[in-house]
Amino acid sequence: MKLKEFDIELSKLRNGTNRYEYSLGLPFFESFENNSIRASRLQVVAELDKGETLINVNFTVQGDLTLDCEKCLSNYPQQINTAGLLVVKITDEPADTDDDDIIYLSRQDHLFNIRQHLYDYVMLALPLARNCGNPGNTPECDKDTLKKLEELSAGITEDEPEKGDERWDKLKDLFSNN
Repeated sequence: MKLKEFDIELSKLRNGTNRYEYSLGLPFFESFENNSIRASRLQVVAELDKGETLINVNFTVQGDLTLDCEKCLSNYPQQINTAGLLVVKITDEPADTDDDDIIYLSRQDHLFNIRQHLYDYVMLALPLARNCGNPGNTPECDKDTLKKLEELSAGITEDEPEKGDERWDKLKDLFSNN
């Protein structure tokens, strides 16, 4: 994966709108050592609106990823359609801040790499629970795998809650009486 592919040369940007397009395939995610994505067909459009000291970067990411279902472990396609805004401020003295949506660059900086930001936007667009049954996904969970999981978990019973130490229970009673 070429890291320079995601470099934006600040000196070559003209004031106004500058457009960049990227295709994010599996090698992009493998470069982050992400093993949860099996395939990727994502298209990214980054429009940079440059002013004198401010660059607004508008991202749109569309396409689909192939992920592992957390329920049945089969692969399923996950549609991605997200947009984001990143603000780049060019200053004489860059400030350290915890704001992830504002990046401060020095006037001496010539390059700005958006690779990490693209990755972050895609990962934030993924559902928290990754399974075949998510809305918008066509396949259903593998019924054979679910049946096997049900058989294996049938013999497992819930343990009784542990009894507390009597000494602690007596102390709790003392505090609750006050």
